Amino acid sequence: MTVFIEFLAKIAFWIYLAGGVVMLFYLRAVLVACRERGAALHTAEKEAATSRAYHCGLAIGGLLLVMGAVAFVDSTLAPALGRLPREELPESMLVTPPPALSPLPVTPTPTLERPTRPAVVVFPTPPFPSPTHPPPPSACPNPQARITSPGMGAKVEGMVEIWGTVDIDDFWYYKVEFAMGAEPAEGDWHWIGPKRDEGKERIVDGHLASWNTSGLSPGVYSLRLVVVDITGNYPPTNICQLQLFIE
Repeated sequence: MTVFIEFLAKIAFWIYLAGGVVMLFYLRAVLVACRERGAALHTAEKEAATSRAYHCGLAIGGLLLVMGAVAFVDSTLAPALGRLPREELPESMLVTPPPALSPLPVTPTPTLERPTRPAVVVFPTPPFPSPTHPPPPSACPNPQARITSPGMGAKVEGMVEIWGTVDIDDFWYYKVEFAMGAEPAEGDWHWIGPKRDEGKERIVDGHLASWNTSGLSPGVYSLRLVVVDITGNYPPTNICQLQLFIE
């Protein structure tokens, strides 16, 4: 559907031009039919001319509806699609698992050299004031791969700071993604962060990424943290997924 809307927006000018030419043809046919009706002497001739004018009027109305729909797509739907983020995972971060681990989620083979296990980097607790009613905890099965803020069901807007922990055994890198809806498909996720080199550091209760929600439509969104080990795999225990409400 997105491809069709973008294609329709690109050829909107030619649709307007063709519709205008055809509309002029039907307007001329209406005028001719009205003249014939005025000059007709017999009832049958008048009825035939009236019928032609009526059908030409219907065709003009149909053209106006089509051109109005194209104008709505060109001026409203196409610009709205252009504001949706379309960030992709950097090619340097793409990995693929060994053939023996095919049941696990996989990503393409990376071009990076396999890193040695880095030292743990501990960040201070985020300097945010404690709310009166703290958000509910996120649905993260692994305490070493979790999002601590925002919590499950939190209402957010504008720039959202994402905090948590990535400290699994055999850690390689992590990524934070979002998608529309509560149960998105695997191909619906969009990259949030971190930057290319920052995702290879272990973090304990620290800042994971910043998410700019400006321009996104209000509603339910899914947010997830994916932690990849040095074999290129991220089993379900390495994924932390929760739902948020963007206001």
